[in-house]
Amino acid sequence: MAKEKRQYLKKGKRLLSEGKMQQALIELKKAEDENDIYPDLYNSMGLAYSLLGQYDDAVKSFRKALELNTNYIEAHLNLALTLNNIGEVEEAKREFEIVGTLERAKGGDIGFSVKAKLANAHKSLGQLYYEIGKYDEAITELEKALKLTPDFKDISTFLGKIYIDKGNYAEAIKVLERVFEKHPDYVDCAVRLGIAYFKKGDLSKAKKIWFEAKRFNPNNEKLNFYLGLLERKQ
Repeated sequence: MAKEKRQYLKKGKRLLSEGKMQQALIELKKAEDENDIYPDLYNSMGLAYSLLGQYDDAVKSFRKALELNTNYIEAHLNLALTLNNIGEVEEAKREFEIVGTLERAKGGDIGFSVKAKLANAHKSLGQLYYEIGKYDEAITELEKALKLTPDFKDISTFLGKIYIDKGNYAEAIKVLERVFEKHPDYVDCAVRLGIAYFKKGDLSKAKKIWFEAKRFNPNNEKLNFYLGLLERKQ
């Protein structure tokens, strides 16, 4: 890539990091050169388009980057996340799998930043499955996420919620108790765990959980609502 074109690319990436997407695209387009095509340029353009909500253009740019370098992990990952955003679940899953394969081929374990992105992507896929009522598929995606990042409490809590919705209160309690033990101040988990015990018929345990969480969050409306509900129930 010619020096002038490299400067445009550098400036475009800087603007991208500053959140100035439109300006970044202007500079990145200046860096295009039919005689010297650079994968990083199209990956950066894809990011800009994606963050602007121009997903079709983003997908085209990421695919262009991958045409130039099929082993470009970041472009595969960005393509997967973009496909996931537009509901192309199966295509997104294939891209996630490619990322994992490429990372393992490099030797050693997948880096934490990639694990975190993959985990959140699996969570997003799980959310899509959940929203259309495919609970088992949602659970599968969340379990994949937790294998990558077992300490992500929001993912475990979401998994517990799905088990509750399926009526599997014992499994929900098992998942949520692990989170609550480490994070008794995490309201979302406490609320879900209490609901699981409540639905199972163990009102005293539900009350204990909600009161414990209330010590850390005395004015939380959800906790106060459920404790009030419990008072009326008893």
